[in-house]
Amino acid sequence: MRLKSQFEDFNTVVTKENLEKLARQKPSLYNSIIATKDVYDQGYSAYDMIKASGIANDNYESVDRRIEENRNKPKSASTLSASSGNDSALAKAAKLRSRKTYSYAG
Repeated sequence: MRLKSQFEDFNTVVTKENLEKLARQKPSLYNSIIATKDVYDQGYSAYDMIKASGIANDNYESVDRRIEENRNKPKSASTLSASSGNDSALAKAAKLRSRKTYSYAG
């Protein structure tokens, strides 16, 4: 809990995937983390080493890249018309129908 309050992004930095990357890229640093018996020191060291090595930035870059790819994907016609404010013919007809008032002479 102390680490999470100390580092807001602790859960996104110290993940299973990032620890595995650290073990592959810097095995001696990873082994020193594992050898530490104090849980706080393990977490702090893992956070610090992952941040310093840029492993956590790899995740942010891949997320940014995925967002950009999704932005560039073609959009369906229904999505475009709904987001641009242009109403379809059916929507316009429904609006006209709802505007008409009927009076009955009685």
